[in-house]
Amino acid sequence: MNLFRSRGFSLMEVLVAVVVISVGLLGMVALQADTEGTTTDASIESIVAMEAQSLAAAMTANTNYWAAGLFPLAPFTVGDATGTVTISSVTGDARATSLNSDNTDCTATACSSEQMASYDLKTWEANLSKQVPGASSTISCAVATVSATAAEQPSQCTIQITWTVKATAALNAGTARSVAASTSTYTLVEAL
Repeated sequence: MNLFRSRGFSLMEVLVAVVVISVGLLGMVALQADTEGTTTDASIESIVAMEAQSLAAAMTANTNYWAAGLFPLAPFTVGDATGTVTISSVTGDARATSLNSDNTDCTATACSSEQMASYDLKTWEANLSKQVPGASSTISCAVATVSATAAEQPSQCTIQITWTVKATAALNAGTARSVAASTSTYTLVEAL
């Protein structure tokens, strides 16, 4: 009978088990970090989509302004990088200037269709900048076309929202962890 019969594990077996468990745990941590980043990006994109739908609904509700084609004819931006709510056109469209200068609170007083459009745009941008800081938006509208030979095309507006997201590189063997910013854009076309 052998007197040195082994009971339990040797030190080498324990070290191998610790290494295997450590590698597995590090893999799970990297997967969790990647999942969290992806979830955050998807959450922001969902918020942006809901905000674009919100503005589209406000435009559809104010048919006396938007469907009538009274909107700025050149693309215009709502808001700026500092978080100030402004409505401006690159080409200096007078209709955009008029929307920007109107500060009527349509929850307190009755508003014209132009005042309501201005109020909707400014309220929408203020809400968007709270939900997605640093987001910028551009709105381009086209007047309805009517011709004797083609079917009537309704007026339509394109709402484009751009924001910055951070992308994290996965931790793979031989790669260093890096965080880089990328730009995402959401576009919604609404027929009025």
